[in-house]
Amino acid sequence: MGHDELLGALEEEGRAELKRIADEAAAEVCSITESAERAALAERAKRFLTLENEIDARRTARVNKALLGAKGAILKVKHELINGAVDEAVRRIAQSDEYPSVLADFYEELLERWTHGTPRVLVNPADVAHLKALNETVEGDAKVSLGVLFESEDGTVSYANTIEGRIERIRNKLLPRLEESLFSE
Repeated sequence: MGHDELLGALEEEGRAELKRIADEAAAEVCSITESAERAALAERAKRFLTLENEIDARRTARVNKALLGAKGAILKVKHELINGAVDEAVRRIAQSDEYPSVLADFYEELLERWTHGTPRVLVNPADVAHLKALNETVEGDAKVSLGVLFESEDGTVSYANTIEGRIERIRNKLLPRLEESLFSE
């Protein structure tokens, strides 16, 4: 084999080796590219899921906030209606023919409990005439509303017996019953 033939064979072998290396490199590039694409898709899916979860959490929080606000508004309206009903009932009691009798009962109840000497008896100025028969010294005081107030002579002790006071004492029991009565479905 001559020198030219040997060089030709080496060149041929070098080209074959170059082609093999190029083919392997191309295959490696394809493999790395596919692996990178799979990793990118997996990362994209992971980020998408995280973003989707964050969006769901925000949506749920907003819906819950809106529901809570709506329930609060409904509750506020219900309590306003209940308070309006109570105020109307108090107004009707004050205008009823039985009110002087209720006022006299309030006076008698206070008188039974009073243990501090002779009381100073106060009622709303509009109610003075209703109690004059029971106590000649009854005084009118605009701060007293729909009831009777007893004060000690030195002003250190006072007992009140009013419609508002009674309603306040039973309000916690009264509200659920009124709500059930007015708003049950």
